[in-house]
Amino acid sequence: MTVQAVLRPAMALGGIAETACAPLVARALAADVAPDLGFRDRAAETIYRSIQPELEPHRAAKPVMLAMIATTWVIDQLVGSFTSRHPHAQIVDLGAGLSTRFQRIDNGMLTWIDVDLPEIVSLRETLFPFCDRRHVIGADIGGPGWIDRLELRRAPTLVVAEGLFAYASAETMTAVLADLAAVTGPQTELLYDFTSRLIAKRLSPRATSADTPTRRGIRRQKELTREGWQLMSIHPVYEAMGLPYSAIGLVLRRLTRLCPHGVAHLVCTAAPVVEREAEAATASTPPAPPTREAADTRAAPRPAATRPPAAPPPTARQQLPK
Repeated sequence: MTVQAVLRPAMALGGIAETACAPLVARALAADVAPDLGFRDRAAETIYRSIQPELEPHRAAKPVMLAMIATTWVIDQLVGSFTSRHPHAQIVDLGAGLSTRFQRIDNGMLTWIDVDLPEIVSLRETLFPFCDRRHVIGADIGGPGWIDRLELRRAPTLVVAEGLFAYASAETMTAVLADLAAVTGPQTELLYDFTSRLIAKRLSPRATSADTPTRRGIRRQKELTREGWQLMSIHPVYEAMGLPYSAIGLVLRRLTRLCPHGVAHLVCTAAPVVEREAEAATASTPPAPPTREAADTRAAPRPAATRPPAAPPPTARQQLPK
């Protein structure tokens, strides 16, 4: 099947396709858009050259592309830090789109899981080379049973959701984080990008169809986390964008007491459902009745304690002074 044949159903997704294609175009043009950042995505450049006519309509305005590149660069640094501590880690990329992070980060030992809609997955399988440590799952993230399809193993796990929660509703984010906490357990880490409401509209992709999504911004920092997850740190994206954006971001942060554009780093604090159910079952199980042998042992009288015989009184000879 040709790339163009696979592109048609993916492009039919409208706004969702826009959120997959626009970041790829930005990364492919990173050497020109953000030369000072030193970021280069050669895999994206190769894909862009192969289907440039189809991708060209998804080229965003330069400030938007710069923000996309800076976001990817910040997340790359954090993923690299995690894999340096856990070289055999399990990486889950939710809403992977046309991400090429695996090609940039892989150390030859990672297990990588990319998750997105089936139409996007078909496009990925056509554009990306096969690797037996990389698994691509077609699923509606947050839909019924989506988490079970991932078949996650017990291992140090990092979940990346670049661009996913920026467009998903708050309710979807809550459901997804609850599903992840239920199967992954404590110490699983999560990275995702966010913007304040002030910045969200400026970074939304150019409308190419009626259903082009708009970014969802936050008003307060507490919106960054959910039950069972703890916020570890916030990494500003605007600092990587250079002037004047770094200065503007700093001013906005001081005025609003909120990072206008950043990457949130969370850690799971909840035990998996299986462990919680096992603990609940253990707590609710009544103690087993004592065996007859144990009962007889408890009923048997204890032997009286005996004292050693008292020493005889000293004899008269012993009492005489020497």
